[in-house]
Amino acid sequence: MGRKNDITEDVEIAAEVAARIVEAKGRLAARMHELGLTREGGWRVVEELRNTPTGHKFVFRPIHLQEETHIEESVPLGSDGRPAGL
Repeated sequence: MGRKNDITEDVEIAAEVAARIVEAKGRLAARMHELGLTREGGWRVVEELRNTPTGHKFVFRPIHLQEETHIEESVPLGSDGRPAGL
């Protein structure tokens, strides 16, 4: 019986992480649009999973082979895999 609850909790955590990733990508897409960083102009989004002292975080940032920018969005996760703040 405990395993079913664990699976349900895992599914809920995964859904929350996925929702936050979608939100972060949406925010980044909006910022890129505002700055004119288009796919046609050679811009792409890099996705990284970074380890941090408190867990992990997904990081999404624009990249261009010939241009440089310092904007990014991230989704921090605790060491238990839950999105930070849950």
